Amino acid sequence: MTAASTARGRRRVRNRQAILDAALALIEVSGIDGWSMRELAEQVDYTPGALYRYFDGKAALMAALTDESMEGLRTHLAKCESVDGEVARLIELGLAYVAYAAARPTLFRLGLVEMPSRRTSVGQEPASGSPYAILLGAVRSALTTGALTGTGSFGAEEIAYTIWATVHGMAVLEQTHLRGFDADFPTIHREALRRLLIGLAAVPPRAAPQTQ
Repeated sequence: MTAASTARGRRRVRNRQAILDAALALIEVSGIDGWSMRELAEQVDYTPGALYRYFDGKAALMAALTDESMEGLRTHLAKCESVDGEVARLIELGLAYVAYAAARPTLFRLGLVEMPSRRTSVGQEPASGSPYAILLGAVRSALTTGALTGTGSFGAEEIAYTIWATVHGMAVLEQTHLRGFDADFPTIHREALRRLLIGLAAVPPRAAPQTQ
């Protein structure tokens, strides 16, 4: 590989990222459907034809932004560790999800509110680059060690979904209806997750015997 080709490659990566950043800024102001590729081209001082050398349409650009959102969250979650055990790590993962939403609100809303999941059933394993795969792996580990307790009909997927839905609700409420609301949300979230996971760690009661 020549120095010239390497320089061209780096320039292409920078240009591509600049286009994505400009598109994200347009989405923040106008929403997903309130802007056009022509408007984006004007923002980055490209001709529409030049823009299509990087993305062959709006759908491809939106897919790239979704990838960026998921990768950002996955990277954020992957940093979560705890020396206090499996349940403590799950709490940290939940808090990290909410923190990512607060730090990158537009990217979060795009990837995790507006765009549908690419995984379409529990029969599919989540992609290795999926942030959900990190949570599901942590739940499976907690079930293996006995830190959490499942049943035949409520196992790793159902527990991971319960945690995901809880922290997603926290994040969305903070970003929307409760934006600017005066409350100690970090403390509330930590305690809510602790209580949720205490319930998920408990041995479920046996079903009452059926009378004949």
